[in-house]
Amino acid sequence: MLLRRITKHVKDQNWFAFGLDFFIVVFGVFVGLQVSNWNDARQAREDGGQFLVQLHDDIVLAKDMSSRVLDRRLQRAVNMVDAADVLFGRVQATALTQAQCKAIFASSIFDIPIAALGSFDELVASGRVAIISDASLRTDLLALRQIAITTREAIETYSLMAAPLEQVFPEAIENDAYFDEALGEVQAHIRCNEEAMRSNRAFLNAMSVNIDAQDAFIRDGLGVWKNQIVGVHKKVDAALGITHNEGRAP
Repeated sequence: MLLRRITKHVKDQNWFAFGLDFFIVVFGVFVGLQVSNWNDARQAREDGGQFLVQLHDDIVLAKDMSSRVLDRRLQRAVNMVDAADVLFGRVQATALTQAQCKAIFASSIFDIPIAALGSFDELVASGRVAIISDASLRTDLLALRQIAITTREAIETYSLMAAPLEQVFPEAIENDAYFDEALGEVQAHIRCNEEAMRSNRAFLNAMSVNIDAQDAFIRDGLGVWKNQIVGVHKKVDAALGITHNEGRAP
């Protein structure tokens, strides 16, 4: 109808009426686009809020999955270095503690769950990362995703590099597996023969390689991932107004 009126105005050379109707058309299109943009922006804000809630759940799950093993791995790395100091005579102790003995035994083990953040991976796959309004959080999430990928690759790489000392040098390390009722899991009862270890240069070399690999893995992989996910968690908590109880791991 409006188009017919505009055509008639042109034929009649009624330029004022033509301009008025043309303005109505343009203004209507403009208002329609604005309403559409407002709706899109509102939907993006709602989607962004829902995403942050899902992301927070994914972060908590990822940290929960790794926390118990992560604490063990970090302490084990310390025990490995202490054990090396004993075996190389850098300290006065001549015998390894049970914790140090277990650390040497486990020096070829790099397994730890580095969980993916499913909600963010889905957002990346769908090309909707822009719904995260905080540019700093977007950058940190992308970095965390890459760090997680790199850390998983490092686990595979270092696992192939490290020598299973109890298998290669059974005279130096013995392992008897048993089920620990208190922990509800299989544990290893490790016995270390310090004399056999010190007298075998090949063992000391292999042990040193393993310890160096563990240090590199924690410093350049696992430690970086831990720090990054903790930082992202804090930003998501701030965005959602979440405060975790003191003394309780978030």
